[in-house]
Amino acid sequence: MALLSMCVRAGMDVGAAHVNYRKRPQADLEEKAVKAWCRRHRVPCYVLDRPYEYEGNFQAFARAYRYRFFAKTAKAHAFDGVLVAHQQDDLIETYLMQKHQNITPARYGLKRTVFMDGLRVVRPLLNKTKAGLEAYCRQEGVPYYIDSSNLSDAYARNRVRHHEVQDMDASARQKLLQEIAAANRQLQSRRRQASGLIRGGKLPLASYRKADKEIRLCALRLFLERDDALIEGASRRYLEEMDGILMHHADFLEAVRDRWLIQQDGSARILEQMPSAYQIRLKDSRPRREECFRIARRGKTTQALTLTESDFPLTVRSWQAGDSIRLRFGRKSVHRFFIDRRIPLWKRASWPVVLNASGAVILVPGLGCDVDHYSIKPTLYVIE
Repeated sequence: MALLSMCVRAGMDVGAAHVNYRKRPQADLEEKAVKAWCRRHRVPCYVLDRPYEYEGNFQAFARAYRYRFFAKTAKAHAFDGVLVAHQQDDLIETYLMQKHQNITPARYGLKRTVFMDGLRVVRPLLNKTKAGLEAYCRQEGVPYYIDSSNLSDAYARNRVRHHEVQDMDASARQKLLQEIAAANRQLQSRRRQASGLIRGGKLPLASYRKADKEIRLCALRLFLERDDALIEGASRRYLEEMDGILMHHADFLEAVRDRWLIQQDGSARILEQMPSAYQIRLKDSRPRREECFRIARRGKTTQALTLTESDFPLTVRSWQAGDSIRLRFGRKSVHRFFIDRRIPLWKRASWPVVLNASGAVILVPGLGCDVDHYSIKPTLYVIE
């Protein structure tokens, strides 16, 4: 309410966006008060007040819920962005929580301007204290409410607020603000060095492994956060676990939320989606292209098959554990072929295997066909 009042007094063209979560008895009264203030001051008021469902942490849900509403409202009414009233106490609380949780963020405390789903979010009150803003409201006759859920120690942020920030005197507050500024200067210097390790959206492992640990962890965070904040706010422990994989494994396939961290040609990169298992029947040998393989008239010897009518219909499917093929000198497992040829882990799941009508594996592209389907005049090629 202090921020809204300041915007109106400054003659800014603003609207108010209010979310009623229906979590407290006072919520409806607060909504009415916001609407009434906006009517008196001719400020458009946009309210989100409807039933909703969520799973897991309510605070995380509520944050995503309101910012989606802010973004939708800003776009619908052609606003330049969103102003939010985070203030100095919030900045200090955030920094202390980052320290308690051993998080190395993109920035300690809060940034003045951030982008969320393409929406510009600005925090113009970070130099104002909560007590100062409450005093402003009283002096200017601006109605405001205290969220009763903020009085409970049930939430970690509330505990930090009540036991570390609330009674902090001006000297201690200034000292902590200087500490935050120094930590951010050090962090930005480290980020500049770390950003040099990322090339074209990839993390070349040779140069990564030569860097100091703190630079590596910073580079890893930058790398994983660059796509829509893929792991925003990840703990140091998580980054150290990922760093251990990149440092000590020649090949890797690690889930990162709904994407995958893979090794490709000596670099770590993010794979948007792993190919799903597939099984396709072929009634003839005509050329065709599928997502994970293609049928061609030409190719390499290790991709070639010589077929007879009794082999059809063929089945081309993704590799499965236990698959093996009968070669001239005995059987060989497809898994052993992957190991011997150093096929990357991320490629193995979609690697094609060809079966004839009787269900026998007759070709593993890259390894070759079985002993009964080899000739110097192949009839088709399956190219992975």
